[in-house]
Amino acid sequence: FVEMKLGQILRIGFSALLLIVVLLLLFYNRIVEIIGTTFYSFYKLNSYNNFYTELQVTARLLDHQHQLSGENNSITANSSHHYRVIGSDCTHVSNVKQILYSNIYWQIMIRPKHTSVFLYSSYYDNRTLLNNNPVIRTITIFKKLSKHDIIYCYLWFANDSYAIISRITLISRASWKEFWPQKNSYIITCPVPHKIRHKIPLSVSISRNTCGPITNLLPVVNNKPENSLKKDFAICIKALDYVDVDISLYMVEWLELLFLMGVDKVFAYEYTVHSNISRVLQHYVDIGRLLVTPITLPGDAPNDPVQRHKYLEKTKYDDKK
Repeated sequence: FVEMKLGQILRIGFSALLLIVVLLLLFYNRIVEIIGTTFYSFYKLNSYNNFYTELQVTARLLDHQHQLSGENNSITANSSHHYRVIGSDCTHVSNVKQILYSNIYWQIMIRPKHTSVFLYSSYYDNRTLLNNNPVIRTITIFKKLSKHDIIYCYLWFANDSYAIISRITLISRASWKEFWPQKNSYIITCPVPHKIRHKIPLSVSISRNTCGPITNLLPVVNNKPENSLKKDFAICIKALDYVDVDISLYMVEWLELLFLMGVDKVFAYEYTVHSNISRVLQHYVDIGRLLVTPITLPGDAPNDPVQRHKYLEKTKYDDKK
């Protein structure tokens, strides 16, 4: 009887061990990806700590002679723009240690019911058509917004330990049709308050709260040259995904044709490409005709190069149905 029980226990234990091995083999790529992303995020958090220190909010206003008035501490620029400075009643705005990352290059704004807004990058926009009313535009991916969603930008400036809060005025689709059934790309726009329009924010945080934990902090990109001529013609291309296919010769032909047609610079995003393509891209980067920006898929989408390629191909196929 004892031998029979022992045999059953050994068989159950062996079956469980075999099941664990099979699961590890099936999800090996995903496990490696999660571990790698965790370590990279920890490294990136340390880098941000060195640059931004703690960014803890103090209780002082922007300027005592322009103190905010009213119950909501708001300055009304017009009927749709409301701004405020974080005041003494706001003491729990988080520091940089609480930033949430997703797959290396994305940051996260948490929404109710465990839905997330994935933030990629933010840009300072002060083009002529804006009539000297600059805005910050942030590239994001998330599900469709509810009519009840109200989102704010925390604008952080150099040498200041407080933030200016600006309510978002525009959320526009960044693509002409839905790419993922679950997520879509949007550009979030928030204005720089008129009274400080001459100042360029150092970074921006996106939040649903005017006073609460912040889980993201994006550097604001401002590449406008001060003392050089503006270029006329640029091309932006989708993320390159050529894991095993070598199209380096076609890439050279295509880029040279663009330059012959008058293109000044090409901007490209890159998932994973063949080594020969990488060398071609690096050549044009070195001569100043190309800018390559790495990118991943946010959230629970696969980012192992092979699995991601299959996922993107399937998504494109499903989109054509």
